[in-house]
Amino acid sequence: MPNLRATAPGPDHRLERRQGRRRLRPGWSLDLLFFGFPVFWVLGLHSFAWQLCAVPLVGRLILDRRLRAPRGTGVWFVFLAWNLLSLAQLQRSSQLIGFGYRFSLYLSATVMFLFVYNAPRAVLPLRRVYSWCAALWVATVAGGWLGVVLPSGGFTSALERVLPTRLATDPFVQDLVHPSFSQVQQFLGYPLGRPQAPFAYTNHWGAAFAILTAVVLLGWTQLNGRRYQLAPPLLLTASLVPAIVSLNRGMFLSLAVALVYASARSGRVGANARRALLATVVLVVVLMAATPLGNLAQEREQNQHSNTGRATLYEQALSYTERSPFLGFGAPQEVEGDKLLPPVGTQGQFWLVMVSHGFVGLVFYVGFLIVLLRSTRRLPPATSVAHLLVVIVLVQMFVYELLTAPHHVVFLVAAAALREQHRPADDEPALPEAKETSGHVVGAGGDRLAGVAT
Repeated sequence: MPNLRATAPGPDHRLERRQGRRRLRPGWSLDLLFFGFPVFWVLGLHSFAWQLCAVPLVGRLILDRRLRAPRGTGVWFVFLAWNLLSLAQLQRSSQLIGFGYRFSLYLSATVMFLFVYNAPRAVLPLRRVYSWCAALWVATVAGGWLGVVLPSGGFTSALERVLPTRLATDPFVQDLVHPSFSQVQQFLGYPLGRPQAPFAYTNHWGAAFAILTAVVLLGWTQLNGRRYQLAPPLLLTASLVPAIVSLNRGMFLSLAVALVYASARSGRVGANARRALLATVVLVVVLMAATPLGNLAQEREQNQHSNTGRATLYEQALSYTERSPFLGFGAPQEVEGDKLLPPVGTQGQFWLVMVSHGFVGLVFYVGFLIVLLRSTRRLPPATSVAHLLVVIVLVQMFVYELLTAPHHVVFLVAAAALREQHRPADDEPALPEAKETSGHVVGAGGDRLAGVAT
């Protein structure tokens, strides 16, 4: 008879098993980021949550000895290097804060992109990525309603209280750490609160809303099937009021372009896009006709003075870049003439990159977006939304800065889509903690990071 006492697991084995069960699953910091984003906002950390939650992923990438990246990612790495070269062009030490903040966001988006692309499906399924986007979408809509109901609302965050007074009162830092429900503006002749929570600016809210709405309507609902057949119209109905009140024309334009573009495609992708487009148009028309939102939109159309200001900023962006065409100036520049206008380079990602990093940096930045556009153009329905997100970004970059939610969401969804495309299900890389649970090995799709083709 076998010695059962000898073969039973001892205390050490039981302790090891309990520790294994308590171990955080890979990507836990992204769960924290997207499901806990409102908490970051309340604490005043919403503008830094992306970088903070990318830090735990760095260790996993370092431990993965066979780290891979999709073809063409080298263009993005060259862009990051060009950023560092532009650092020498800064004219004042105070510009280091803005430069460091923007560069850290580029890095955090890169880390998340590589993590998702290398994560096995058993550890990080596509549904989980879409659930992150859906959670942030709900927070965005809820924050939008806060801006509609309490436009002057806001409070002092915990981070704001502990920062040194000199730093906390800096206008740039104040925008990042002070939670406000909306930006109250007077361009219609009376105070109007344009929703911004849970982000730093109303333009950030509009850019994120368009990106996340596309993921929810054409990605998340597609993957979850019939259980969510009623979700698109219900979600649209809940979200369109703060969307219209925000008066973000670039938001509606970019989302409309993506839906029309998708509607022209054949198959299930085109059919889903046509249904989403039709539902959006019907709901907007009903809201415009049956509520005061129609008058608000009409007043916005009659007050186009902001177009003159943007045109001035765009002209000066070109003028500045012609003075330093290769490396740019490292940061946005003071506007010449009308001092009421914001700094040159802050009214769109395209202009920000051009002024900060010159025409060469702009070529690398736009070049990587074109790489993503080409590599995602023939995806199956479940992941085809990644292609549409790139289309949205290519429209938004002329009017919105995209460093926070838009960049990170697009990079995450694109990485998940490319992972599905490049590797068969039985041929995947294993992150350090995934080796015991998935049993997969590194796949052949993509390139080794050391030899990424550009």
